Amino acid sequence: MSVRARVVAVASLAIASVALACGSRKENPGARIAAVEAALAKGDTTAAIAVVGDAPACAPGEANPKAACLDRVATRLGSRLAFRTDPVDQAACATAAIVLVREKAGDLLPELDPFLSQLKNARGPGVDALRLAVAEAMAGSASAVGTKVETDRDVTALAAAITGAIPGACATYGAIGRGAALAKLPPDVHPDHAACVHKDLGRREGPGPRYGAGMLRAAEGAAAAWRETERALRVGLDHASPGARERVTAKLVLIEAATARLSIKKVDAPQTPQDVLSTLSDVHTDAGVALFKPDGGAGERPKAPPRNPAGPR
Repeated sequence: MSVRARVVAVASLAIASVALACGSRKENPGARIAAVEAALAKGDTTAAIAVVGDAPACAPGEANPKAACLDRVATRLGSRLAFRTDPVDQAACATAAIVLVREKAGDLLPELDPFLSQLKNARGPGVDALRLAVAEAMAGSASAVGTKVETDRDVTALAAAITGAIPGACATYGAIGRGAALAKLPPDVHPDHAACVHKDLGRREGPGPRYGAGMLRAAEGAAAAWRETERALRVGLDHASPGARERVTAKLVLIEAATARLSIKKVDAPQTPQDVLSTLSDVHTDAGVALFKPDGGAGERPKAPPRNPAGPR
């Protein structure tokens, strides 16, 4: 081998060695999400929070949590797309898990339903981190939820407990839980008008969107969201990793016992036919049978009338 060939070979080897060394130090993009899951599977919320280091936290009631903290946490967890929920990805689920165990304010997260879908149907370390965080938070709130709710003070305590445990909890519950007076709430947050309260009341175990008014209306909406989240945890166990499944199952014992004890003072509010149809639709959709098409069937081609073989008379 010539001197020049030897020099080229040595240089190539050196470059390859440097490249290999740099590659070995590069962190797997999903490693931090997996680390959050592993910490929460052991019940170590401090270690889970430490994974995101000094990523900024959001104050309760933050007007723009996505920009204030959620994007930064998701990026710290390895997301290249920051925090997103359309669709919800593993980093978004892990970010939601961090918010629940660090800020203890589920109303900092956008609406509940995308997270419920992940809890019920999805797999992966970010989703398992969310399952573990939700189970941990709900179990921690169990003593405050499993009680009789009759007075405004009772509703305030219930709203605070549920807001701290449910990802995407309605902002109305967060405001009430932090002691806001109903008279000072803006119309879109007031329980009589808030869209999220209306939606929660229409869930399978809610009393219907037209139920009640004021504090007791908010209490029923929050309770319906709690029950639906509990159910999502139970349904999603088959998709969880063995470690997450074991811990969530243990927490569900506490959560379900609290739900059974929860009793809210009732007001007169008979269900309307529309409420009944909504409940039936939810039950059938979960079973894989859609009673009503989103477009009312408008997208289907009309069938031609049957031909009369005898021809016109």
